[in-house]
Amino acid sequence: MENLRGSKNSEERRKKQYAILEDSLAEKGIDLENIKEILKSQVVELPSWAVGNSGTRYGTFMDKGAAVTIWDKVDDCAEIQRCLGITPVMASHVLWDKTDDGRFEPVREYAAKKGMRIGTVHPNTFSGQEFRFGSICSPIESVRENTRAHFIDCIRIAREMGSRCIGMWLADGTSYPGQDSLADGSIGFSTVSRRSMTPWIPTWPCFWSTSPSSPFSTPPTFPTGGPLL
Repeated sequence: MENLRGSKNSEERRKKQYAILEDSLAEKGIDLENIKEILKSQVVELPSWAVGNSGTRYGTFMDKGAAVTIWDKVDDCAEIQRCLGITPVMASHVLWDKTDDGRFEPVREYAAKKGMRIGTVHPNTFSGQEFRFGSICSPIESVRENTRAHFIDCIRIAREMGSRCIGMWLADGTSYPGQDSLADGSIGFSTVSRRSMTPWIPTWPCFWSTSPSSPFSTPPTFPTGGPLL
């Protein structure tokens, strides 16, 4: 009985707080119901790797309930969408979100059955010893060329997944002064990115992002945040 009474009191308290908020916003000319509708209409993209044991470069933190396969990831993201109603899109990474035989189209089809669609497709620019000195900014020409070819192949992969958006995460840079030439890296960035964009569909958005706190990216080869965009 005490638990039921406490729950009832808590609910009444929330209703009073909501009424106070509604009156406070109304005094400022803000319609709370309209704000709620706007929030409900937004679309938030879920990263597929967030529901698995992806961890960080410092270690993977295991969870018994974490998704293991790409099908698990889609199921988990679909469940989040069922609960929230504003997350019908799942971002995908080309290394982790494919079938055992290397196909991507079945992932799109399965996601559609679950009421989801594939959003931003992310190429690989970090997983592999070849990326020790960067990807498109690497001082090693073969690494830059292989990365460029991979970017172009990701256009095909995105088509298979029903996506029209590519997301480039770059942590190219150095860990200490003198380790590499930032000027040469910037030239590599401009050259490879420009050549990668040549076969790009003009209406497709491409998002570039970086992590200023990652190893080998302090200082970064190119500015972070606003200047990068």
